[in-house]
Amino acid sequence: MKPQELLQVGPRPGERLRAALLTTFEPADRAILADRLLPSLLGLPPAPAADSQEFARANAVMCTALETLRGKIVIVSSSGNDAGKSWLSSYIRFRTTASTQHAKLWLLHWGKESGRDRLELVVSSANLTSGGIDGQIQAAWRASVILEEAAHGSESWGDLLVFLHRLNRSAGPSNDLQQFLELLKRARCPDGVHFVATVPGDGKTCGTASLGRGIAALGMRPKLIRILTPFIGSWDSHALKKWVSQAAGSCAAEVRLAAARSAGSSPEKLHWKLGTATRDALWSARHGMDGLAICFGLLTGETDTMMRGGASTVADPRWMHGKLYEFSSSRSSALLVTSANFTPTAWAGSGRGNFELGVLLKGASMPLPLAPATARADILTSDQPRADGAGLWGSAEWDGTQITVTLIANSGVHAKIASKGSKRKSEQDGYLTIKVAHSTRPPATVQIMRGTRSMLIPVLDIRTGPLDLPLGELKEDEWQRWRDQLLLETYGRSADAGLGTPKKRNGSKPKMDSDYSVDALEEGRQYFSYIDSWQAKFDLKKSKNQAAADAPKLLALLVRHCSASGAAKNIVGAARDEFALRLKMAGISHG
Repeated sequence: MKPQELLQVGPRPGERLRAALLTTFEPADRAILADRLLPSLLGLPPAPAADSQEFARANAVMCTALETLRGKIVIVSSSGNDAGKSWLSSYIRFRTTASTQHAKLWLLHWGKESGRDRLELVVSSANLTSGGIDGQIQAAWRASVILEEAAHGSESWGDLLVFLHRLNRSAGPSNDLQQFLELLKRARCPDGVHFVATVPGDGKTCGTASLGRGIAALGMRPKLIRILTPFIGSWDSHALKKWVSQAAGSCAAEVRLAAARSAGSSPEKLHWKLGTATRDALWSARHGMDGLAICFGLLTGETDTMMRGGASTVADPRWMHGKLYEFSSSRSSALLVTSANFTPTAWAGSGRGNFELGVLLKGASMPLPLAPATARADILTSDQPRADGAGLWGSAEWDGTQITVTLIANSGVHAKIASKGSKRKSEQDGYLTIKVAHSTRPPATVQIMRGTRSMLIPVLDIRTGPLDLPLGELKEDEWQRWRDQLLLETYGRSADAGLGTPKKRNGSKPKMDSDYSVDALEEGRQYFSYIDSWQAKFDLKKSKNQAAADAPKLLALLVRHCSASGAAKNIVGAARDEFALRLKMAGISHG
């Protein structure tokens, strides 16, 4: 088992990110997104140290790349306070669910100018938080499938489609996830993979029934089930027997539950959750009950070292957060990699519970040993309650003229908005909608309140094609200069030529008129070279679309520079007029 860095994900040569869906339990850490994950997805280096010229450039470059992906990157989490790095809400759709969203799914759409696109899928136990990425050991599955030009059916994806459809509904009326359902229709699920899902309110797609269908599809009747999760809920032998019967299709099995050693010193000792009553009830059934035998396996020093790729717990103090379920018989095996802890809520036998997702992999097995516990006292217990993450729910969007806040229409729920604009309220389909007139840049968050409980939700910028999007942490007066600089670099300006602004000639030292003329001619040649470079890219099939998208921006830049130029004003104006004519001949609208 060779550990891998989960964030080592990015485009292959010639590819660009076209869309991404990322789900997490807790709201994503904005620093994890901005400094590490987004640069990786966009094919950029990690963010450099703050307060440097390199940091400013990195902010500008990343936001320029994100601008073409507005509405295409969606992050879904359980409801919770989500503040900080508010500029990300101008580019990314942060959505929350009213039910507990505990699944960890990444769907990444990669595209090329030539050749077929592909869809990369990652199912794991990792939340998009600093703890989930840096403080824990995770289990993950990754695969890539080719996207066909047209839909050819989606039956092969099984319960993944039901999961996404229900998650889309639970995230409110935005319908942001429909684009990913459409992508799945253009691909086939990899062979030997079955998706196992828990969907709140859907008894047919509760995790136990979903797992049972996957095991049956593999033609298995498991004799041994090994379960490794950091949280074990309230079970007794009868409840566990029912789960085994529904999930594995037979009660004639042995179940081995992983647990931390009571006298151990590994990091897991601080985090594992197993109630004393559950331990005692299951320990009493270890000799078998109607064909079901229950026992515990302990995480040993050998297991600790294997999980850490050979490192000691001193060198690698992370704790195991992965969730692995192994099903085996004398002839076959299967491994479930999932977000679901071994709790009744995660498996939702009654149709209630969390959003959970996993993949059942034919022929795979758990790569970790578990030493059998010989005494009940060896098994660490912890009766601390674990929060389910459910809470208030709301969404907020700004379209340039008004803020629209959507809430579930429950009694006593209201929103606190830092705006003095006129308000209108309406109710429909179980949602309370509050529209607030607001034409200037909106507040970063809206506070949702009910009694003593409150929650901050980000205000998402959903304007179409705005020209004043923030550039990361940069100050507002730097935004346009950096946009101009990067655009001119694309069409010929060197990276070390300074920010894209016209030359100023208002110095205290007098110059000869001839010097002004020479400077003006040189500057004019440079502007015409931008136009020629643009034309060359527009004439190439592989860069035509990007050049067409850049055309209005380049024309607007020439208009600004013409207004600001001194002696070169007429020459820059000629370049502006020449470019406008070329756009007209190419049939490109520029307002």
